[in-house]
Amino acid sequence: MPKIGNGCIFKHTNTSGKTVWKVEVTIGKDFKGTRRRSRKTAPTYNDAVKLQRAMLAQMEAGTLGTTTTGTFETYAEWWLENVKALRVRSTTLTDYRSRLKLNAYGSFGHRRLDVISSRDLQEWLVSLRKQGKSTSTINGALQVVRSVFEHAASEGDLAKSPASLVRKLAKPIGEKSAVQPPWTLEETRMVLSEAKGTKFDLFITLGVLFGLRRGEILGLRWGDFNFVEGSVTVARGLKEAREFQPDGRARVSLKTDSPKTSSSGRKLYLSPVVLSAIQRHREYVDRIRTVAGDRWVDTEFVFVSIRGTPIYPTNMHKAFSAFLKSLESRHIRIHDMRHSSAVLGLSSGVRLEAVSQGLGHSRIDITKSIYAPYVQQLNDEFTRGLSQFVSQGQDALDVNQIALDAQSAR
Repeated sequence: MPKIGNGCIFKHTNTSGKTVWKVEVTIGKDFKGTRRRSRKTAPTYNDAVKLQRAMLAQMEAGTLGTTTTGTFETYAEWWLENVKALRVRSTTLTDYRSRLKLNAYGSFGHRRLDVISSRDLQEWLVSLRKQGKSTSTINGALQVVRSVFEHAASEGDLAKSPASLVRKLAKPIGEKSAVQPPWTLEETRMVLSEAKGTKFDLFITLGVLFGLRRGEILGLRWGDFNFVEGSVTVARGLKEAREFQPDGRARVSLKTDSPKTSSSGRKLYLSPVVLSAIQRHREYVDRIRTVAGDRWVDTEFVFVSIRGTPIYPTNMHKAFSAFLKSLESRHIRIHDMRHSSAVLGLSSGVRLEAVSQGLGHSRIDITKSIYAPYVQQLNDEFTRGLSQFVSQGQDALDVNQIALDAQSAR
């Protein structure tokens, strides 16, 4: 007979006085270390032995049922409040809840957690794609759903996570992406020149020359600047938090949060170009403060609305797009200015380590994998250097003559 906790069979007398046989199999442990068990009843010992074998086989296959009877939505909300709330920032928690409410609860939130299968989740992904959801939105929702199921499995609330067999969707050919190629040097210089003296002057300067994220720029306060030392400290981000009301409607509010990672909190040097943009921005704020008069609200934020209040990131996104359109400049997202900063920095010869540190990346390989493919100089350096090394001491071909010959042959 298997040891206790691994398919134990024992006799039991129920309330009516009838003798039956119980089979008990341990599925896992809860957060206190207590065993989570599945127990089933058989009328005879021989039936119990057969049941024991079936239950052990189900356990090995990860299909053995549990005592969990709650719905996915109930369990997910518990997970958010009692697990993730202790590990992530409040804005991240709000983002998780939003992904679940907008993309998952409507499909299977009402169903019991332990009856949702991998096929159900696969069909859910297909339905999201038919609704026109982007691949990034679908995969983002899947990531949160998978985390819910994985926690349930690790705590013994499920024998196995059905999401473990579901893979992220690949982006179909032709699907439009919000991400745009970085600005070229010429585009960057043009936009910076046209933005001088406008509400976007310092905003674009910090986006391109510092590579700050949108929330990091809008979250800056005047106290973050040390003009004696000539530096600015990136200490927070400003984000929009979507909070759902009891009636199901969402309310959006502004929240400041700690930097994205420990590496995101950083101190950056204020170059003369940036200092000039700061001075022009002060003059711009003085002008709108005068126009606002008694309606002006004093805050410590550097970037403010026409009434002095912090700017909602969504509003800045719309205004930024309109500004680029007015210049007839190629449209890019605000975050793409950060990409432009990285690529231009690497193209100018700034060391990869310095670019990574300035952007606030936690690892240098992140910077390399994202931005190195955009820097043609790195490819050129490789081919030129290797060619010169291999051909050293040999007659060098006249490159100009080869080019002319090729052009004549067309």
